[in-house]
Amino acid sequence: MKIKFFGEFLVRFPLAAAILFGTGCAHSFGSEQSPHTPAAMHIVQRMLVVVNVGVLVKPMTAQQASAQLKLETLAASLRRCLSNTPAQVRITFTNESTFNAEAYQAQAREFYADAILTLQLRDCVVDRLGNYPFLYFDAVLFNEINKQYVWRKPVTISGNPGAIDKRTQQLAETLVAGLCADGLIEAR
Repeated sequence: MKIKFFGEFLVRFPLAAAILFGTGCAHSFGSEQSPHTPAAMHIVQRMLVVVNVGVLVKPMTAQQASAQLKLETLAASLRRCLSNTPAQVRITFTNESTFNAEAYQAQAREFYADAILTLQLRDCVVDRLGNYPFLYFDAVLFNEINKQYVWRKPVTISGNPGAIDKRTQQLAETLVAGLCADGLIEAR
């Protein structure tokens, strides 16, 4: 009796979890702790944001992930979330397979940025039940003045591709909330 119950539990529990979490219940979350070096960073006044979506080659192509992500919506969401801060922002997109923040230092100097925030799409996994993408990002803040990496936060967005605008807004909110919580940008 115990073996039969245990066997049914092993079959039904993952199936119930997949149905519950695969039907559009989506989330955006980051790490509980954002490793950073507070002494190495001042409050950011001018920030260059570089979003890289060019690292995908498996289950979904970079073009498909970019279309799912709607880059213009991400830029608008970041601008909207950062409008509550005194930081001035310039956002640029790239799809390089090998991303190097130092390559954007010329743009940062031109903009007089004191920080570069890189948002790199690390992976995209499509679940088999609803074909919902899980997009895994890595956000890193680089202090342009003393040339040090000072903050990092992994962020995941997922859910129904039809609601990707909402997921993109959640991504922007998660990033800005993390930067504010760690004292790297001021909230008005």
